[in-house]
Amino acid sequence: MAKVHAEAQKEQILNAAARLFIEKGFGGASMQEIAEALGMTRTAVYYYFKNKDEILTALVEEVTLRARRLSSRATSEANTDPKEWLRTLVHQHTMLILSHHNEFRVVDRTEQQLPERAYRANEEAKRAVLSNFTAAIEAGVKVGVFRVVDAKVTAFTMIGMCSWPAFWYKPDGPKSAEEIADTIAELAVQSVIRPARRQLKSAGDVSEALALLREDLDHLSLMIEKQPKSG
Repeated sequence: MAKVHAEAQKEQILNAAARLFIEKGFGGASMQEIAEALGMTRTAVYYYFKNKDEILTALVEEVTLRARRLSSRATSEANTDPKEWLRTLVHQHTMLILSHHNEFRVVDRTEQQLPERAYRANEEAKRAVLSNFTAAIEAGVKVGVFRVVDAKVTAFTMIGMCSWPAFWYKPDGPKSAEEIADTIAELAVQSVIRPARRQLKSAGDVSEALALLREDLDHLSLMIEKQPKSG
């Protein structure tokens, strides 16, 4: 029971610190102000965190390490359908951001001020998330489910779609976090998916891909023939 209470107390400190860091900046908020926001003594806050750097590191790890674990798990459990793989990545990343929107905003604003440990954790997590998003998109392109796109640029764009709601989301707003995540996941998948009739029925089927190419060439020939002749 004592451990549960300690974890709850630390969570309250982190939440109060995140709000103050957003309002006043990391440098502008003091340990005293964090304590006052919670109705605690400064000594009580020091019991859990010895300084602001420790608080900031904990805030960063709360978001970044969880993002890394979630995206890696989705990738390891990915089935043969790239659409569902990508949908899961986008949905869960958006939900993580929305459920920790204050922490994410703090990370975004203080990236260049992060203590070494937190900075390394943040950079490694971002690389892992990008790699997992990129892998899902590449898989979809390879089997002909997704359009041929630059997978890395597309992954960066989708991660941005997941992250931006942290700056406008309101828990008491008209849309729930789940509804927002559903919408963003659907938009992400639809932005890369090929029309159903252009998707390969069998992944990696060269003859089917050639048939689609011949269809395109036949269409192109008809278009050329219909062009008015000059002179």
